[in-house]
Amino acid sequence: MTVEARLATLSDVFRKLRMPLENRPVVEAYAAAIGISGYFERAGYVLAERRSGGPSLRIAYGWVNGFIDEEEIRAAVGDRLDAWQSDERAPLWGAWHPVNRAHAGNGASPRRKGAGMSRSARPRDLNGCQHPPLLGEPCAEAPVDEINGKRFCAGHAPAARVDARFRALLEESEGEGR
Repeated sequence: MTVEARLATLSDVFRKLRMPLENRPVVEAYAAAIGISGYFERAGYVLAERRSGGPSLRIAYGWVNGFIDEEEIRAAVGDRLDAWQSDERAPLWGAWHPVNRAHAGNGASPRRKGAGMSRSARPRDLNGCQHPPLLGEPCAEAPVDEINGKRFCAGHAPAARVDARFRALLEESEGEGR
């Protein structure tokens, strides 16, 4: 793995990313909870290597990616961040920082799951389909199936079943490798 430059402290990370003050407390919280051994500059983000040797976190101005699961995010920062399953680094998870560039209409490229919606615009209503939004608005369809404790509409249930099976197989294969 080629790295551009090592950053000495989390303060250097904030300066490099021009991190807004509103994001710093949550970044400090998850960095402390995860345990970071080093920070390295990358194009568009900072790579934060875990002391444990697990997956590295990718920390950017408005998001972070590289958590093992949603529970790891919640254990580190509670319910302060909106979490999402990573498309780029499946089966890992990411989260939006409180201040991010994913707000609709600001010219940002909506490349990440949930892009185009601000944290405050995301619904917390659990009565509808719980499939995370990819781009634009969340699914408004009525749920018809429950998979791993979440409810999904007829259109999203098949993908959720495949994802649940993939995760189960991944856990099985990781268990056999120990």
